[in-house]
Amino acid sequence: MDYLSSIAITLILLIIVFIVILIIALRIFKDSKIDTIEIFQQHLTSMSQENVLQVMFPTTKQTINTDIINCNAFLTDICRTDITIQNTKINRDRIKNILSGYINTQQSTKLTDKHSSYLSNISNTNLRNRTLAAAILEQMCSNVKPNIVIKESIIHELISCLHQGCFFSISYKIINSIFNKGSEEDPNYIVRGRNTNTSIKIKNSHIIICDIKNDILINDKGNVDTAKYILTSKLTFSISSNPKNSYSPISYKDIKLTLHFPKNMRQYITSEKPVRNVQENLPHAVLVKKSRNTLVYQLPSFTSNSILLEYYNKLLQNAESIQPLEHLHH
Repeated sequence: MDYLSSIAITLILLIIVFIVILIIALRIFKDSKIDTIEIFQQHLTSMSQENVLQVMFPTTKQTINTDIINCNAFLTDICRTDITIQNTKINRDRIKNILSGYINTQQSTKLTDKHSSYLSNISNTNLRNRTLAAAILEQMCSNVKPNIVIKESIIHELISCLHQGCFFSISYKIINSIFNKGSEEDPNYIVRGRNTNTSIKIKNSHIIICDIKNDILINDKGNVDTAKYILTSKLTFSISSNPKNSYSPISYKDIKLTLHFPKNMRQYITSEKPVRNVQENLPHAVLVKKSRNTLVYQLPSFTSNSILLEYYNKLLQNAESIQPLEHLHH
């Protein structure tokens, strides 16, 4: 009897130990799963207006390089990306032909004269490439219907930003900061973008809407040849300026980041519910929509000087060849 009792007690103890271990394992698994699920929610909802400004202009406005001001970045990347204006896809060969036409001719045109005059109120330096870039983009816009002439301030903001160093890379730089948080010096993942598609919808002369779509590839550091995850992103925002002042600050509004996850990334879909009534002046990003494979976040809006004006105000204000720019806002 004592023998059977000891066996029974032993079995009971083993069962209790098993249950305790199972509970601990389930709790660890649950906590781990929650951490995995909430990684996007935690990171994106902590993005302030300042963070959004920094990620949209990753060079920072204190260290804008001359390739951006001279538009070498725009002129290089515009020929190797897919761009749609007013729902009309612009043929890459067409862009190259327009570019070659402006580069090969030494004669000015109505558009180059227009942008040369605009730039003369900002700087006395030679900005020929920027003049050509502005004329090229405006000609691309004029070749589609409806033909709406965009304010110079919007044109020059676009040619400052439509390249891999700025608009084209925003989404995958956000993803990179999420996956490599805390390991920036020695990243655990290699994050890169491909298949960039840019859409520009011209609402009127001083408001446009941009859509930037990317495929985002995430590789383990030790396996750069095979993507661990491939998700798609779309960044949507409006750019506007004062219709009565071509040198006014630029406003970025209605900024939304949409992430479409493949099946092997659905564990990253947050358990949080979307915010229904989004306030106008968001202090931080908020989740506004989700499904079993999609998250949509609205980011804070902001207004600042154009990249071009910021460059000359902050970096060259004391140079003899640069005019003071404060008067341009009045």
